[in-house]
Amino acid sequence: MKVYLAIWDHSNGIDQTVHKTEEGAYKQLETWAKMYLDDWAPHDEKVKDKTDREVVLDWADITGSNEFMDVEPFLLKD
Repeated sequence: MKVYLAIWDHSNGIDQTVHKTEEGAYKQLETWAKMYLDDWAPHDEKVKDKTDREVVLDWADITGSNEFMDVEPFLLKD
């Protein structure tokens, strides 16, 4: 069985959650990104026009390479 790790690497550490689906992992990253987007791009209309998924995929650029978000698949073993 494959599982998906949502990873958010930021200045206070690394947050990780495990999900049954890749979509679920991306939804977690989207939730985190929405919580902090105004801290990084409060007046950037280009960022505000992006979809939640685009924000996650562009998170390193939005944060000036200070934070990173990614989904990693893993094979769950016994």
